[in-house]
Amino acid sequence: MSWSNWLTENSPERIEAQAQQCREIDVLRALQKAGHAMTEDDLIALLSPAATSHLPAIAERSYHLTRQHFGHNIHFYVPLYLSNRCANHCTYCGFSRHIAQKRTTLNIDQIHAELRAIKKRGFNNVLLVTGESHKVGADYLAQAANLAHTMFSMVGLEVQSLSDKDYERMSHTGVDYIPFYQETYHQHTYEQVHLAGPKADYQHRLATPARIARAGIRKVGLGVLLGLGPWRYDVIALARHLRWLEKKFWRTTFSVSLPRLRPCAASQGSSYQTPSDQWFLQIIMALRLWSPTVEIVLSTREPSQLRDRLLPFGVTHISAGSSTQPGGYAEANVRLRQFDIDDHRTPQEIATVIRKLGLQPVWTDWRSELSQPMDLSL
Repeated sequence: MSWSNWLTENSPERIEAQAQQCREIDVLRALQKAGHAMTEDDLIALLSPAATSHLPAIAERSYHLTRQHFGHNIHFYVPLYLSNRCANHCTYCGFSRHIAQKRTTLNIDQIHAELRAIKKRGFNNVLLVTGESHKVGADYLAQAANLAHTMFSMVGLEVQSLSDKDYERMSHTGVDYIPFYQETYHQHTYEQVHLAGPKADYQHRLATPARIARAGIRKVGLGVLLGLGPWRYDVIALARHLRWLEKKFWRTTFSVSLPRLRPCAASQGSSYQTPSDQWFLQIIMALRLWSPTVEIVLSTREPSQLRDRLLPFGVTHISAGSSTQPGGYAEANVRLRQFDIDDHRTPQEIATVIRKLGLQPVWTDWRSELSQPMDLSL
């Protein structure tokens, strides 16, 4: 069955029914196959109620696989919101166009001030974020990315879907990674929560991660907003999408992010249940067993105590000290933000917690000067 056919031939009800019918023997079989040999049935078993009595064994396997492939490193990044303009009407996002509040797009001087403020906090990995608007186009994004690269070794871009040509331009500009989240793979739900704007095109969004990888961007991020749709279906679909991309674009690095639905100005709730803390932990560990090499990102959407608990079991990258509004680091103005964060500790406080867990906070994992040609003559 092809990747796209899977979405049309499988329903949330089928996934849920199979999860409820899983037995202990199914969980134990999945544990033995942890890694790229796991099948969809194995992943469903690890996400089933039957797996809850085996959480210690799943945690141990997840911990060792993460250390095997990523060492004890936890990489820091920080989002920098450039604009809260957006052409989309989404029922769950604080930037949705139907919210009647003044919008802001940072100019080049304001971006520079934000970058300086972030740099002083010790970060060397910055993720540039905008709403989805043609008024924040490729020229603006390339200029912002170029400026960020003069101060940071790692620059990411989380923006609207771009054309193939513009993705190639971002690759040549030096953008290192692009997260692009499907939000929910359940098409019926997707169409109910994306009411207008370019993002309402489900198929276009589904095809975009492959276009980003094809353009030569080094790392592509996938993600779902847990609680927006049926979460077991979304996690299984995300895993299958990831495996398809890993096979097709084997030179590309992939990451996954699993933010849970949070309050915001536009929030209209969801008819689906947001996974509990325990289920959230189980999801992260199951995905680690599914793909030992995928980077797993954890944002400040989650409360501090839960973030600390999750860190050893699959997580490789975390944000810290985040602001979700334009101008949130260098300016005192309060503007429309995308969502509320729940971990308000400083980056240094979080780094201390990471060390206490026996892990290593990583602020810089590459320096551009190391890319300079070297004299290798003997």
